[in-house]
Amino acid sequence: MAKIDLNPDAYRLAAECLFRIRQLVREMLRAAYGEAWDHEGIPEELLGHLTSRRAREASINWHLSDSADLLDYTGFANIYDIIAANESALELFSSLAPDPNVLRIRFLELDTILNRIAYVRPVADTEIGFLVSFDERIRRLAVVPAGQRPAMAKPAAAKSAQKRDPKAIPEPVPIESKSPPAPPAKEKRADTTPVREASPPPAAERPAAAPVPAPQKPAPETQGDSHLEEALLAGRDNVVLAALYREITSLADGLWTQAAPALAVTWERVRESDWYNDRFAKLGLKSVSDFYGLVEEARERLLGGTSRNELQEFLKERNFAQVLLSLRELFRHHLAG
Repeated sequence: MAKIDLNPDAYRLAAECLFRIRQLVREMLRAAYGEAWDHEGIPEELLGHLTSRRAREASINWHLSDSADLLDYTGFANIYDIIAANESALELFSSLAPDPNVLRIRFLELDTILNRIAYVRPVADTEIGFLVSFDERIRRLAVVPAGQRPAMAKPAAAKSAQKRDPKAIPEPVPIESKSPPAPPAKEKRADTTPVREASPPPAAERPAAAPVPAPQKPAPETQGDSHLEEALLAGRDNVVLAALYREITSLADGLWTQAAPALAVTWERVRESDWYNDRFAKLGLKSVSDFYGLVEEARERLLGGTSRNELQEFLKERNFAQVLLSLRELFRHHLAG
């Protein structure tokens, strides 16, 4: 029962992730299908499943909220089914995982965590870390202006595609038959991370991950060096913290998806500056220092041959999940505006 105390944090993170993803999908469906978005934009089999779920709840609890729509009855796996049924939605969420099968696996992992919370089972430290990392990426996705998001397919085309063979697609994964088997997908999870690949296509697919420095090629960071230097000299806290925030988010995700995390280029510049010495106590930057210390030690262990399971045990012993939660609150407080 000792780990149950992490569940409230896990619930809050999972709820915020699910709320933002639902809102993004709802906005895209409404823009494409208008007022009939719930019936026109949701695959037919899933539509029936969600309708039955809502009806079952209504038969037990008569005090249902009038503001709840069908998306409010979806879990992460259900949301993925809607995303997978539309190429434009897949394009929008490609920054989370360029490969559709890897994206599906991540949504299934989130659904598993959601079930642990719902049935009051302990949530692991590594799962907390995954939630924190995923939530930060969803936040970045949510702030993309609606006009810059890919448009959903036209209703007629989408609906006709659904009705070609409604029984050909098994519930609840519409693209299962087109995707490679799960084991190869897990191997590819590391390959799809831009910091480990030198070929141009993946970098183009994930523009949001461009700030991540590559271990052998830190050059991509140099284009922002002068901007960061100016901010450090001028004492522009928001600019420096935003740069650290981007790097920390990428490194935290890299611990689970790469052979070894990237070099902390931004951190190296910041910690040698007068700004860091002056702001360490004022801004409460100890959790930032703790994070980078853990990442550096994790990197050395991985390069020395430590397995992924051994690394997870190490991070668990060092309360890595709690460090991530502290960082999350730190950046939320200082970058809220």
